[in-house]
Amino acid sequence: MYFAKQSLLIKATLIIMAILLIAFYCLDRSLYASPEGYCEEQKRFLTDEEFVLKAIQSTWNYPEKWRPHIDGSPSSELNFLRSHPYCCKIERRQAREAWGQKWQAIVVLTYETKEKDYSRDDPNRYVEIVEMNECGYVRN
Repeated sequence: MYFAKQSLLIKATLIIMAILLIAFYCLDRSLYASPEGYCEEQKRFLTDEEFVLKAIQSTWNYPEKWRPHIDGSPSSELNFLRSHPYCCKIERRQAREAWGQKWQAIVVLTYETKEKDYSRDDPNRYVEIVEMNECGYVRN
């Protein structure tokens, strides 16, 4: 009888220790988790301007007729942004994915294209939605 009580006490102690260990692990992860939108790779938050510039840079993969009127140099991208302050809207948010929540930045670019495309309502304008992660990597 003594050994049965002692064995039960040991099992209960091990279970309690396991539960405490799991609780401390979860608490530790939540205390040291990065805040929403924080880029661990660069150890900082990206600015709205940085997200917009990355979205503009992503347009260089598009067909020629859908690219903005810039030559592709960093200074021309900055000049484009400065001369078209209302070209871009940015939204930072949590997005639902199949495996949980993920933070993302969504940049909506509106710009004049290099060539007219008469298949659209406004042949001179192009609207592009670019989704990025917290470090500015474009998602497809």
